[in-house]
Amino acid sequence: MWMQPLIQKEPKRIFTFGCSFTKYLWGTWANILGAEFPQAKFYNLGRPSAGNQYIHNVIMQVDNIYNFCSSDLVIVQWSNVYREDRYFEDAWRNSGNIFFENYYPKKFVEDYFDMYGAYVRDFALIKSAWCGLKDKTQVHMIKMKDFDHPSPYKELQQQILDLSELYAPTLDAVHPSIMKTLWNNDLDSKFERDEKLVHPLYKDGHPSPAEHFDYLKKTFTHDWSEATQLALDVAQHQWVELMRLACDSGYKTRETNIDGYRFNEYLQTLKINNKHFLRGSDEPDARLHRQ
Repeated sequence: MWMQPLIQKEPKRIFTFGCSFTKYLWGTWANILGAEFPQAKFYNLGRPSAGNQYIHNVIMQVDNIYNFCSSDLVIVQWSNVYREDRYFEDAWRNSGNIFFENYYPKKFVEDYFDMYGAYVRDFALIKSAWCGLKDKTQVHMIKMKDFDHPSPYKELQQQILDLSELYAPTLDAVHPSIMKTLWNNDLDSKFERDEKLVHPLYKDGHPSPAEHFDYLKKTFTHDWSEATQLALDVAQHQWVELMRLACDSGYKTRETNIDGYRFNEYLQTLKINNKHFLRGSDEPDARLHRQ
């Protein structure tokens, strides 16, 4: 596994993009970066269920507004390619995996969504973003899961490998995936560990705060501050307490978001402050079409 320095110089602004592996109900790798560089402005533009169309679009809008420069740190977390993002009626519609969610009618998926076409679309978007950022700012690209891991669609394997070779100069710049780095693409093993660590009923496919920190340490070279490591310890402890409370209260978690309203109730019950999130995002420019 290859690693790169996280920064070349101290950032004055931090911009993070991605799906729920970037912005979730608890702290992610993005919030850890915000905590590590407290003097920098921190904008977390992640969005749960977002696909790569959304991520690319928001990157372009943010660059137009903020004009990325060499004193920024920009990290883009690419998502699952089997997602469909659409903007209509003044809002983004982000449905998650188009084959597992019920947002789009089955007939639409059968008639208009092509699995290989999703790779054709998203690899072009990834190259577009990389070419636009790599000579402009301090930038890293990471990913939620491996692009060449299309199971259960094994019939696409060779086509995807051929397309990956075509885009190799760009895809080689993307760091190893979060799911590969943390769990070797084996979610069942994660669930087994979480059942012991948290609760027999707990089952959520998102990394814990400690796992997010583990990913950063395995991906980038950086001398992490003692303050950040202490804050992470607090966040992880509070996260375990919170998840146990959720399970003991009768909420059987699964591979989905914990209800946001109930989550905030639990925060108040445990008197957990914003250290649980490590550092929240600064409010971005209102002109962004990100909601």
